[in-house]
Amino acid sequence: MDDATFDFDSLPLITQTRLTNFTGEFGGRVCLNTSKITPQQQKGPTCGMVAVSMCLEHFGVKVKAEEILEKAKTMGYSKQGEMYSAGYLAAITNEFLPNSSKVREMPNAKEFFQAICDGKHILVAYDCGPNYQPVYVKGHSAHWLLACGFIEKQEEIGFVKTRKSIADPSEIAILGYQGKSTALNVFPFNDVVASNAQLFEAGAKRDPNEYIIPDPFDLSDIRDCVVEISMNN
Repeated sequence: MDDATFDFDSLPLITQTRLTNFTGEFGGRVCLNTSKITPQQQKGPTCGMVAVSMCLEHFGVKVKAEEILEKAKTMGYSKQGEMYSAGYLAAITNEFLPNSSKVREMPNAKEFFQAICDGKHILVAYDCGPNYQPVYVKGHSAHWLLACGFIEKQEEIGFVKTRKSIADPSEIAILGYQGKSTALNVFPFNDVVASNAQLFEAGAKRDPNEYIIPDPFDLSDIRDCVVEISMNN
């Protein structure tokens, strides 16, 4: 059920602009699980660590991305902050918030947004391009996104809170954070899914001797799957 008017004016101006660019002349129905998140910006290839740090803060565990990286190093999952395995990322998250994280197949629109409505967060990898939007370069720009909300177009003026979705993927965008910017951003759902589905190789810039990549020529450990985090997993 739609609850009340969404406090659109409380959002940063850049986020307001991105929302209205997506919804057009009307408004949207918004579900957002970010009340306890302090946006962070990554240092080096630590997008996964930063995403986990923000997610954990939402669930009541404050831990710096640097501490998460050190844990990943001791577990043999990362050297510089890179993260090429959803399983590794879930395992690291569970080190700080036990039994909170699991890997699941890429959900369809209804499943994805039901998880958000249920208060969960989702970590999903995609190729990051201009304005941090999804692009399609076979995994050469693989990057982690913390999905913590959604916006759904509606044919009415204004923005309202919601805890349900009709889940038409062409009418919905993910609201989330990624480590290259501290601003809450808008990512069309179909674009994120399509970008994730073509994550095939790490690319020449990722020397396997300098990074931990389960298979540099097959990124199946981050393709067609997500990490789901909640207090009830």
